[in-house]
Amino acid sequence: MLDILLLWLRITIKTLVDKIFYDGSIFVEDQGGTIFLHLIN
Repeated sequence: MLDILLLWLRITIKTLVDKIFYDGSIFVEDQGGTIFLHLIN
């Protein structure tokens, strides 16, 4: 259980960082569904 959470956290952080520097949008997809966030820079 903990391993899954750590893996998800690592992927989420990488995705957030990549997307913030790319276009300010965040697109995170996981087993629980899809979450889309838009950052206002």
